[in-house]
Amino acid sequence: MNITKAIKTLTLGLLATLSLGGIADAGCPWTGNFNDIPASTTSPHSYIKGIIIGRGEVRIAALTDYGAGVVVSGRNNWAISKVPTALKEAIEENDKLNQSITDVHITERGSFVAIFGTNGYRCMGAPTDFSDKLKQLHSASEEVLSACFNDRDEYIIVTEKTIYHNLGDAFGKIITRTNNEYGLILSASMTNSSCILCAQRGVFFVGAPKCISEALNRLNYVPRCIKYTDDGDYIITDGVGSYSFSL
Repeated sequence: MNITKAIKTLTLGLLATLSLGGIADAGCPWTGNFNDIPASTTSPHSYIKGIIIGRGEVRIAALTDYGAGVVVSGRNNWAISKVPTALKEAIEENDKLNQSITDVHITERGSFVAIFGTNGYRCMGAPTDFSDKLKQLHSASEEVLSACFNDRDEYIIVTEKTIYHNLGDAFGKIITRTNNEYGLILSASMTNSSCILCAQRGVFFVGAPKCISEALNRLNYVPRCIKYTDDGDYIITDGVGSYSFSL
């Protein structure tokens, strides 16, 4: 099932009865439905895991089931594994421009988008509407906080002003509910079958692995971003100093 269908299913009378977690003083508040996928016991991300353990910090990341991964700590201290050559070149070129790496997303087919600084970007294999919108935002000097798409050409772009997406009216209801319950949305992440929205006071997700909801219940902070795979690997971070992962 793609995300659009999952969202339509979710909103057919189910938005009022979604699972809730992290209530009161126990964990990070969240709302959503999930797939019953346990945390992975084997992972293709041993190198990325070693980098995180060695540095003791992570600000943003990107993960795929096939093993491509990116991890960034500090302003621009990055490490990569099995990423597309074009993404590696884009990150190296960004180093010369001395812009911060704002967000990175890689699909299971090896397509990607990287956001640099306020609204700089590089992408490969992205939907035309998605890349056109990033171009418009760059021209308009609108700050891009997060951007992602999947191999079904579904996408979400989070800016300082609003959220752009092609997931239909039902997803608009999810955005409204997330804003009402948890404040402004700060980032989005997606796979071919699920998505996660991180907001100021909590997290909303559709079809994400159950292990992520369990991880949120153990947190003592609200995530700034969650990067994950449908196989249950994840990296959760507040973008400052607190993080959790299962790789």
